[in-house]
Amino acid sequence: MKDDEIIYWVRNEIKPIADSSGKNAFRCSAYMKDGLYLPCILFREAQAHGDLAIRRFEQSQKSGVTDPNNLTNYYPRLVKHFVTAGNRVNLYDLDRVEPSPFVIPIERLMEIHGETRMSWTAFAGIMDDDREFSFGTTFLMEFFNMPEGYSGNRISKIIPHRNETKPVYREKPFFTCFVDNVEFGNFKSQR
Repeated sequence: MKDDEIIYWVRNEIKPIADSSGKNAFRCSAYMKDGLYLPCILFREAQAHGDLAIRRFEQSQKSGVTDPNNLTNYYPRLVKHFVTAGNRVNLYDLDRVEPSPFVIPIERLMEIHGETRMSWTAFAGIMDDDREFSFGTTFLMEFFNMPEGYSGNRISKIIPHRNETKPVYREKPFFTCFVDNVEFGNFKSQR
């Protein structure tokens, strides 16, 4: 697939979730041009991520977190976080995309409310065959490990804050692919 075909498919086949910028983000899987399979990719707006970084820089200065005369501590750490944190993949390195088996449908995610305890959210996922499995996360809700033989689209109901039974299926690491205008088309590849 060409870059524009990938973005067209993502925008038209994947239901978006809101990312940390409040913009639409799209969860899927992808194959890289060398054949490597990446099961968890989050397509996000590059400009929105940059704008969020700028807002955080400005907020840190206004709130007094940083001394404008001594930016040697907080400001460089904030820049480092926005530039280096997270796993990234370039659009031009992707060959094709498809649905991810590790995505819990947005309708089910909306059934989860708040933390179960500080920095931990637990919930039970009821599958389409009525089997129940425990899930939990510290703060990432984009992708989850799944019980063998199941994918996220088989979850028919969520029971928030259900006491955990072992095993607990945790959040799954993912790659972010930043693209300008992924929400509206007319994208620019981040080369």
